[in-house]
Amino acid sequence: MEGMAKVCQLDILLVYEVVLDEVMQFMFPINTLRNMALLQSRTELVSMVDVDLLVSNSLFEWVQDKNNYELLRQGTQSKQVFVLPAFETAPQRNQTKAHHLADAASGMPKAELVGLVQKRLVYQFAVFLFWQGHNSTDYKRWYTSDTPYPIEWHDGYEPWFIIDRRLNPFYDQSFRGYGWNKVTHVANILAQK
Repeated sequence: MEGMAKVCQLDILLVYEVVLDEVMQFMFPINTLRNMALLQSRTELVSMVDVDLLVSNSLFEWVQDKNNYELLRQGTQSKQVFVLPAFETAPQRNQTKAHHLADAASGMPKAELVGLVQKRLVYQFAVFLFWQGHNSTDYKRWYTSDTPYPIEWHDGYEPWFIIDRRLNPFYDQSFRGYGWNKVTHVANILAQK
């Protein structure tokens, strides 16, 4: 999408790690992989998303509008990040059904997604497990807003976001496994403002 070009290129980098310690086999080097992705990126804007996050079709359509892309580009150049609200499906006994619902939700217009939230089929990500991680996104405002709006950072905030690649500091590689890696990175970005 860089420069709204008609040509898109997907690069796949195969990375593996040899470890001799059994414990380290289960301590995924998440931030090392994020840094490798940053180093491979050739675009002006990057998005910090995890592999298990489905990005909505409506975001893709929104970014294709040149005015919206320019808003992102100018905002990120002035050290802003654009937070992506994240959702998860309600607990289901049938994981296949949950995956189908997630796929459907990622393709829905915003109004339909809000309808799923109202029906309690979809929730703000981690609202029951770690609400501090995404509560600053102000979901109630997002449901009714048609334009980006400012949010206030709070301790524990770990959103997924879009940022200027050149202003995104490298991730702390001492983090392995899961826990506090995104929180620490977001705090680092905030400190660099």
